Amino acid sequence: KIVNFFEANTKRNPVIPMVAFLYSFFSKVLIASTSPDRSASGIATFLNINRYFVSNYSDTLRNYTHTQIITTLSLLKQADLKLKGVDAGDATDGQILRELVLRMML
Repeated sequence: KIVNFFEANTKRNPVIPMVAFLYSFFSKVLIASTSPDRSASGIATFLNINRYFVSNYSDTLRNYTHTQIITTLSLLKQADLKLKGVDAGDATDGQILRELVLRMML
């Protein structure tokens, strides 16, 4: 349902900024995975972020393996290129988003 909503409203909810945000988030998760101190304060210091946001990164680190994080970053990069017209064919932004979500879930 969420993908359907975003697919139907790509003008009000542009996909490119969403993919850019997700890429930034998963990049920070990858960096956090190399932190020598996995405590909340350690991750906050390592990423130079407010401690309030650490739970988002910690939860993702618990749910994704290192390989899955790298794969997700690769999928986001591919989707970003397609959204910008590289090897996209005639796919719409909504179709690219749907493909991205499906591939991320596999």
